[in-house]
Amino acid sequence: MNGKPPEMRREHLRLVEVLTKAGLGRNPARVIVFVAAAGRTYSAQIQAATGLRQPEVSIALRDLSERRWVVKQTVQREGKGRPINVYRLRRTMAEIGEWAEKELDRKARELEKDREDLRSLAGKMRGRE
Repeated sequence: MNGKPPEMRREHLRLVEVLTKAGLGRNPARVIVFVAAAGRTYSAQIQAATGLRQPEVSIALRDLSERRWVVKQTVQREGKGRPINVYRLRRTMAEIGEWAEKELDRKARELEKDREDLRSLAGKMRGRE
């Protein structure tokens, strides 16, 4: 947890893109991918690695906590000072990936239905032209 946070690599950014297409907000997607890469991390590291501002990180973490994908632990620092909140995954990335797959499948079915409706309705409209 100490030291430089891991950087968001190309595969991390692609995972963010896929999670976003599955329906997760862009900021929560960036945060969950970073937390997964970091293992255990805190808000300042998330901000530094994702480029998000503190309020954006807080909102994303709240969303991910409500989904029960991350867990927060309060840790007292050595000496004086306020404790810090440490975040880690509550679900595995495989479980989160399963959620994304189901959502992408659902969206694909919706798109196919829309495509069929478009063909049918456009065909009916041709007869009225």
